[in-house]
Amino acid sequence: MSKIDRSNPEHAKTFIESCFPDPEIRNVFAQFILEAIEYAQTINPGKWNLNLDKEGKFLRFNSGKVYCIELRPNSLLVVCNRESLKKIQALKKLSVSYVGYKNNLLTHAQNPNDLDDLLLSVPDSLGVVLTNEQVDILPSLKEANDCLIRASVHTPHTNNMKNAHSLGVLEYLQSLNRTSNTKNYSFEDIQSLEKERLREASSLSSAERLARISLMNPKPEKIQVVQTIYSRNQYIVAEVLARANGICERCKQPAPFIRSSNNSPYLEVHHTIPLSVGGEDTLENTEVLCPNCHRKAHFG
Repeated sequence: MSKIDRSNPEHAKTFIESCFPDPEIRNVFAQFILEAIEYAQTINPGKWNLNLDKEGKFLRFNSGKVYCIELRPNSLLVVCNRESLKKIQALKKLSVSYVGYKNNLLTHAQNPNDLDDLLLSVPDSLGVVLTNEQVDILPSLKEANDCLIRASVHTPHTNNMKNAHSLGVLEYLQSLNRTSNTKNYSFEDIQSLEKERLREASSLSSAERLARISLMNPKPEKIQVVQTIYSRNQYIVAEVLARANGICERCKQPAPFIRSSNNSPYLEVHHTIPLSVGGEDTLENTEVLCPNCHRKAHFG
């Protein structure tokens, strides 16, 4: 990467998107760091900064004179208050790494009790190191990170920090936050995204999955789906249903139930060659299937 222009949001975009190719994960990060900035600004206005390294090695959010969040291409460091971290029981079940000092050396450990404070100027500070695949647990660290910000925002804010402030990063993060709740997806996008998330979730142990579930908001995210649909010929629908006479045309079994609305057998009309890839809405390209055979036709 060429030298970073800290005022250029496109340079910030390039760096952050290289760290988080997944737009969902990127939005989680953007919301978390913007909330941290807002919190620091509320406590002590102007005593924080964003520093995007000119060589593109890291992005830091500094509160007062210390760093509270540090993003690198393969990891995210969130500095937290140790006592607040202890309240997050589910963290014990996740394979997160902690960083602090031990025998005067910066050290990573799986057990936070093995480490001394990370920041000499902020007592009871400890870093939580997340891989980019673990960023979805960020909201659970908010209170512990806020405690750290509260303790650090009054430490001296140096001129070097002020000069390193990266307005381009702030502009890019704010643009993400403005669009994160108005995303448009196709139905196929949603299916692909959920398939990838299921693959990743299936690779975890049951204990890790349960730990993540306990950290997440039980209210599902609302996503606006944009889908192209086809206005099908209802004469063909009626004709093929009559042709099937209540029997699935693949497994040859009767319809699984009778509709209460009109006492007709419940079967579904399927285009053998999908309309989306150029199939025709004709009797020859249409078959009548039970729900199981219909799902198999699409996903078998």
